[in-house]
Amino acid sequence: MADKVHPMTEEQRRRWRDEGVFPVECWGQGPGATPLVCPLPDRELLRKLAEAVPAHIQTSGWYATAQRHNHKTVHASVYGDNFRGMGRQAIASVISVGDYSGPLADYIAAACPRTMLALLDRIAELEAAVAKFGSISNGGRPLDGRTWDGVPS
Repeated sequence: MADKVHPMTEEQRRRWRDEGVFPVECWGQGPGATPLVCPLPDRELLRKLAEAVPAHIQTSGWYATAQRHNHKTVHASVYGDNFRGMGRQAIASVISVGDYSGPLADYIAAACPRTMLALLDRIAELEAAVAKFGSISNGGRPLDGRTWDGVPS
């Protein structure tokens, strides 16, 4: 693995912007290096992932707990619990020496499948309204079947 991560090149910026592929780092260095990328999931994939979570976990209340050491959060866990006898289901564990594990666990709990599905439904609803009624910025004309980010739907 490369000893240090280099800033994004213009080509990497273009790929991130145009294709939703975020470069994280590279194995090796030079022209033959293998880039490791973290693709940004599209809405269809997000929906499939959220719907694949078992129903009793989808409908659970997700919450984060934290253990502290020397006033720093060092281990935070995310649990789902429907409070109807299914018991607490472990969702994620975040361990760090810094201050970010608590906020990261809170974020994971907030981004539960119910939240994702509600956001995706709202995006679809708003896009349908814009497609039907147009928008002020395009003079009231429909958006020709394109989503808000310009990608054909």
